[in-house]
Amino acid sequence: MREELDGGGPRASRRPPGRDGVIKMKAFLLACLCAIALAVVAAGVLNGVQKPAAQAFATTGVRL
Repeated sequence: MREELDGGGPRASRRPPGRDGVIKMKAFLLACLCAIALAVVAAGVLNGVQKPAAQAFATTGVRL
């Protein structure tokens, strides 16, 4: 019954076996590498922007 709805027979919408999984795995691994790279860059930027507590809250009336 499903083949009748597709209109092209049982093999009309199928791709060659084995290729689709490889492409999805490569895309997933690339996304993981991009997320890791983004996290490393963000950590470096945030560490450069932050000030130590003694410097950030230092006024004339504060002792740390």
